[in-house]
Amino acid sequence: MRKEPLTLEESLCYVEAVKKNTAQTLFGIDDAIEKAALGMFTRVVYTREDNGILYKDLAPAPIIMTARHGVGKTDLGRNMAFSIGGKFAFIAGQPEMSASKIMGRDIFIQGSFYFAEGDIMTHVLLYDEITRTPPKVLAPFFQTMEERQAIVDTYDMEKKRVVNKRIDLTPISSDDPTDKRLFFWPIATGNPFEQEGTYEVPEAMWDRFAIHFGIDYPEREKEKLIDSKNVYGNNKPTIRPVITLEQAYDVGLFFANNVRIDSDKMEYIQRLTENSRPHEKGKEEKRSFASRRLRNDIDAYIKAGASPRYNYHFKAIVRTLAAFRGRLYVTIDDVKEAYYLVATHRILLNHVARGRSITQHEIASEILQETPVPPSGSRSIISLSTNTGVRGFLDKVKNFGRV
Repeated sequence: MRKEPLTLEESLCYVEAVKKNTAQTLFGIDDAIEKAALGMFTRVVYTREDNGILYKDLAPAPIIMTARHGVGKTDLGRNMAFSIGGKFAFIAGQPEMSASKIMGRDIFIQGSFYFAEGDIMTHVLLYDEITRTPPKVLAPFFQTMEERQAIVDTYDMEKKRVVNKRIDLTPISSDDPTDKRLFFWPIATGNPFEQEGTYEVPEAMWDRFAIHFGIDYPEREKEKLIDSKNVYGNNKPTIRPVITLEQAYDVGLFFANNVRIDSDKMEYIQRLTENSRPHEKGKEEKRSFASRRLRNDIDAYIKAGASPRYNYHFKAIVRTLAAFRGRLYVTIDDVKEAYYLVATHRILLNHVARGRSITQHEIASEILQETPVPPSGSRSIISLSTNTGVRGFLDKVKNFGRV
């Protein structure tokens, strides 16, 4: 591991090297590369167990990309893995998938059991078309996203019985320089245009993805550059490691430990969090910084809002975003820019909203528009703008996206 402390300038050089290297064989999806890098270099908290003791550690932020086929989702994940010298694994979601392929399984050879590691024992794992996998197969992957441990059944030759074995994915020991399994970054993809033969991703799993974004078609001039000659032949670009796993891990730690979020930004994030939640009967109304119309819309259309996990994911993402912008402090604009990436997929709509074709993005837009920004260094209430509810608000919003 590195002995000399990183600087912001050095960290950003590493980030830019990864993004530039990733883009060599991809055309017109620079925005998606930026957002994916945001996940790679963000560190979120997870809990792991070791010999009966619970630890809190940091790991790369899980991301999910929902986009049409052929836009470069898989190559994006693979290129980023190779750019940091990491091992890459690809899992194709399908109904016949078995949990043992993901987690690993015992193999009996010549009178002895040997454990064959599954695809999850890697540095960057891309789970393609995750919605095509049955829920019972998703369960072990679901667990690793929170605990960063693979729990497998294996036969213990000494005890002569099957036991649960916990395999740490990240990190194991900073004292062992030969230990390279200190970086586990899960990526999932989905295709919103093909729903036949798919399963709903569990709501709790959506909450464990720190970032959700889509990938649009490239701009016309950039799409014209797509040609086999650009990625094959004597002049083909080569995706080689430009930084090490240790450097990638340390850059994320630097952002997590050194970027400051002042009290007014903390307050703003808390307001956005509270304003996404419908009021529960018999409990205190906590949405002090929401207009009556916003509260009514949230109560009418939302089944569940943002979770406490979202809150710390949000703060981790805005720290990295601020660093990407060359600062060691977070601004209100950083919070607003990160909001849709972190919040939209976590807003759970009820049947009323679906019946009226109201989308998660529309609700997120209203929350962001109608939540007042605290004055700098203060937590005072400021006046709320009025509107005519979610539909009245949407009449004023142009070109909003759909989830």
